[in-house]
Amino acid sequence: MTLNRYITVADIMATKPCRPHYTKEKVEQLFSGRKRVRLSTVLNSGIPHEDKIWLVTRFLPGDTNCKFARWCALQVVYSWDCPAIVMQYLETGDESIIDAVLTADGNAVRSAGRAAAMNAVWAAASDAVSDTAWYTLHAALAGASAAQIEKLKEMMNQ
Repeated sequence: MTLNRYITVADIMATKPCRPHYTKEKVEQLFSGRKRVRLSTVLNSGIPHEDKIWLVTRFLPGDTNCKFARWCALQVVYSWDCPAIVMQYLETGDESIIDAVLTADGNAVRSAGRAAAMNAVWAAASDAVSDTAWYTLHAALAGASAAQIEKLKEMMNQ
C-alpha cells in the first residue's frame, strides 16, 4: 500500500535533502530518467540506509512514523532505566498517556547515556514526528539501519 506510493524529483527536493550529496542533478541521476519512483524503489536502492530512512519517513503518514519511532526506541530501551509509563507508551502507543510520558523522569531521562533512547520517545510523542524521525532513528540505532529498512518495509506493507 504505502510502498506503492510514487514520488518525484520535485517531491524529494521539497524535503530539502542534505547537500552537496543530494542536489537536484544527483537525484535526477538516481532516477535514471524516470519521472517518478515508488517508495519501495527507494528502500531497495543503493543509497545509504540512513538516507533511505530519512527520505521514506518524509512521505509516510504520521501514525506510521510514530509506530516506527516507537519500534526503534524499543530496540534500545534496555540501555537505560526506562520509566514504566514510557515503556507503556512505547509498547502500546496509547496517546492518552502522552503528558505523563513527556514529564516522566524528565531530568534523568535527559542525562548522558540516556539521550539516544529518549530521543526516540520524544520523536514518537511529537506532533512533528516526521521532522524528528531522522534524528531519532540515526541516534537510537546507528548500527542497525538494515534492520530499520526491513521494519519499514514490513510496516509499509500492512
